Amino acid sequence: MSLSLLLLLACSPETEDTGEPQVTDPGCEVLEIQVDGEDPPSVGDLWTVGLHCDGAALLGATVVLVDPADTAQIDVNHVHFTREGELTLWVQVGRYRSSRQVDVQAAAP
Repeated sequence: MSLSLLLLLACSPETEDTGEPQVTDPGCEVLEIQVDGEDPPSVGDLWTVGLHCDGAALLGATVVLVDPADTAQIDVNHVHFTREGELTLWVQVGRYRSSRQVDVQAAAP
C-alpha cells in the first residue's frame, strides 16, 4: 500500500453510512400561536389561528382543538367562540404544537 493511500485513509472522517438521509432540524426558539381577530375575544368573534416558529408560519396539516369543547366551533384553522368563559386552545402543525389560555368575554350588547 502506498504512503499517500494510507494518509488519505487516516484523514477521512469516521462516519458510518446508515443509508438514512441526514436531516438537520434546528427546532424553534420561539413557538407561538398567532391569531387574526380581537384579543381577548367575545362570544360571536372569529379567530383565524396559525402556529409560528421563530416568526415564520408553519405550513402543513393543522389540528386545532379547544377545551372545553362547547366553548367554540372549529373549522380547519378558524375558531368561532360560542360561549363566555376560560378555555385552552391547542394548535399543532406536524410535530410542532403549542397551547394558550383564552378568556372569552360576554358578547357586547
